[in-house]
Amino acid sequence: LVAAPPPTPPGDAKTAPHALAAAGRHAALAALVLVCRQACAFYLPGVAPKEYMEGDKVEIKVNKLTSTHTQLPYDYYSLPFCKPKTVFNAVENLGEVLHGSVIHNSPYEVYFGTSSFKVLCRVPTAGDSEAAAGKSAGKKFAKKILEDYRVQLIMDNLPAATKMIQKLPDGQTVTLYDRGFRLGFVGAKELSGTVPGSPYINNHLRFVIKYHRSDAYEGARIVGFEVEAYSVQHKYSGAWKEDPDSNTFLTVPITPDLPPQPVFTGAAAEGGKVTEEIVFTYETTWEPSDIRWASRWDLYLYMGD
Repeated sequence: LVAAPPPTPPGDAKTAPHALAAAGRHAALAALVLVCRQACAFYLPGVAPKEYMEGDKVEIKVNKLTSTHTQLPYDYYSLPFCKPKTVFNAVENLGEVLHGSVIHNSPYEVYFGTSSFKVLCRVPTAGDSEAAAGKSAGKKFAKKILEDYRVQLIMDNLPAATKMIQKLPDGQTVTLYDRGFRLGFVGAKELSGTVPGSPYINNHLRFVIKYHRSDAYEGARIVGFEVEAYSVQHKYSGAWKEDPDSNTFLTVPITPDLPPQPVFTGAAAEGGKVTEEIVFTYETTWEPSDIRWASRWDLYLYMGD
């Protein structure tokens, strides 16, 4: 409670406005203290840092598909990506709620400190009939690639970022970041092994996860989530096995000389070819970093739109 100011002495009417102003300041201060106490008692999940120990599971969430060409965002699972057994809403902090983000869980399995190559799934992309072909997975992927859509993921409340090295006119280089990663790219004459104008999908992801250690706490904190997206026309021996990791791949390790994965839909320029399947894979690498948890958002401040 705030004590009321003393009454204005008779004959001192000129000081009354000052007394009222002082009373207003006291009331405002009391209200501010009350709000601060309530705010401090309200915990916002995702705001506090989280420490990971070796082998702890690190969740990767899927957010949305965005494009600067169409300006129309889509739910991640509006495309026939690989899914977990059960898909559920994974929004966990107030900022995500206020932003209206549609965030779900994903089938990615990442464990702190463990570098691995994993197979997500195989997606058939051609319809069995003319009607089904128009709504096939291949058609859906191809359309979004041609519209230059990007995929948005989240790890430990950090959006995925693509690292880019840009060369300046003076010969120096600068490191830039862009949010998310491209769903795919369009073939061109200067891109060896591609058909100009045809879509190619980035079906292999390399997660580069940066972490910071300190004597102030146990374990480590995630301070960077970079994604390197590759297009790889995977080959495997024999028939496809239901357990994805039990298949033997002929395209591992991933190297730049491997042919990219086209998403042919029977166009004349593609020789009438239709892509029958797309195999999605990913790998994880871990890098120590000097960046502290409180500064891990700095690189996002310099991202291009």
